[in-house]
Amino acid sequence: MRRAATPRLNSFDHRELKRYDNGLPNFGRVIVWENSDAFLDQCCLVMGASSSYMMFPYLVRIFRRVVFVHSAGNIDASLVQAVSAQVVLVQTNARFMVRAPQLTWSLHDTILEKTEGVSMEEHTAAFAQRMPAEQAALAGWGLARWNDCLPEGWFNT
Repeated sequence: MRRAATPRLNSFDHRELKRYDNGLPNFGRVIVWENSDAFLDQCCLVMGASSSYMMFPYLVRIFRRVVFVHSAGNIDASLVQAVSAQVVLVQTNARFMVRAPQLTWSLHDTILEKTEGVSMEEHTAAFAQRMPAEQAALAGWGLARWNDCLPEGWFNT
């Protein structure tokens, strides 16, 4: 086994700037950060996978708003239009490259599939990640439609 030191940003914690998280595991998860001290007064929409998580400390420092959707690079065109981001970043992992990313992927359908029949254990396990947002904020971010398809009481214990 070999080891090598790897520089890592640890002077900034993006989690403190998280404003919304639907708490879904993997596909269908939506997270929003807002940073009033960001370098650019722009929004970045990330349609990515688990590998995107390592970029959050950097992206949240650069962009005033970062919206992450766990889609493995699949694109929901209606979401891209609703969020109106100045930058759209599409990221995927090699294991998902057996099929090209889809331009017809639906975040709405993915959320409905993930939440349909979710067990109490899954509901409880995901709860720690969740962070609700006010309806006005969700509308301003262009995300109200996708929050509204979550089951009633999704953000309650």
